[in-house]
Amino acid sequence: MFVVFFRTGLLTFGGGYSILPVLHYELVDSRRWLSEQNYTDIVSKATAIPGAVSVNTAFLCGRVLRGKKGSATAVLGMAIPSVTTMILIAAYLFEYVHHPGVQRFMKGAAAAVAAQITYGVWLYARSAVRSVWVVLATAPLFAGAFFLGLHPLLLVATALVVGGPFVYRKAKLKAATSSPESEYSELME
Repeated sequence: MFVVFFRTGLLTFGGGYSILPVLHYELVDSRRWLSEQNYTDIVSKATAIPGAVSVNTAFLCGRVLRGKKGSATAVLGMAIPSVTTMILIAAYLFEYVHHPGVQRFMKGAAAAVAAQITYGVWLYARSAVRSVWVVLATAPLFAGAFFLGLHPLLLVATALVVGGPFVYRKAKLKAATSSPESEYSELME
């Protein structure tokens, strides 16, 4: 597990949201360690928790896969490359930030990161949008953010107040009809 998270942290550029599609490929598509639904649930929680999305995702994935030791292993694997890279850049490469070659690299990397994030949004939307009701519930929030310029925290609070009781009721019904031995029930509690 350490190698998977270390390699993902080492070879991706652009931060947490650009790492998510790579982790999806590694954990869901390639190794089948997590189901599509498990990964979507983890990403939902990781983005809601304060902190770096990639580290939060690593922590939650590690916890689901191997408990507390898995969390520590995944977080170390994800964080070591980033921390090492930041130290090296600060120590040796900061003076070259305005070099034309570095500038060209950064522009190219920005395009690649935008493509990765777009793909990540597609993956997440594909698994999160399970019914027309999800789209209808999301549309006013989207409109409020993009057309009315409402602050995202106001929209999140509104969604929590309006949708929270529905989600809570659905979760209680699901818990009453499902077995507690699900592979990630501990995380959901």
